[in-house]
Amino acid sequence: MKNGFTFIEVLVYSAILAVVTGAIVAAMLGLIEFYNISRFNRAVLNNAHSGLNTILLEVKHASSIYTPTSNVNQLSLETNLNPPSGEINTYVDFYLDNGILCVKREGADAQPLTSEKVEITALTFNYLIDSVKTDITVRYRSPKVKYQREITLSSSSSLR
Repeated sequence: MKNGFTFIEVLVYSAILAVVTGAIVAAMLGLIEFYNISRFNRAVLNNAHSGLNTILLEVKHASSIYTPTSNVNQLSLETNLNPPSGEINTYVDFYLDNGILCVKREGADAQPLTSEKVEITALTFNYLIDSVKTDITVRYRSPKVKYQREITLSSSSSLR
């Protein structure tokens, strides 16, 4: 009786190992792809939600809306939320700068509200009697079309 494997047995085991390894690698690549798409969707949603909530909070504390001097697509508010020391009210502007949503408070530098990983493709403000309706469209910045995720959120808020 001989001990060991025949050449045919080694080939069969090698083929089975190759198929199993290929299936595992394909499953792992699919999981990585799913993770990336999920991460990009989350980044788009989080940035849109965060920017919109910041705008709505400022509108709720605003006493008036004033006409911006420099940017047509800009929301300018007079608000009592976080005024400079010694002041009761302050002025706040929301606008786009190269696809990034920014907030500019009176006497302070502009601050980005969204990540550089996303781009705001549309930002509109519709003024009603004592409220503002805001629409924001956010897209993930990616050279690959399959990763370009986009979401549009809308909300409105009334002045105090």
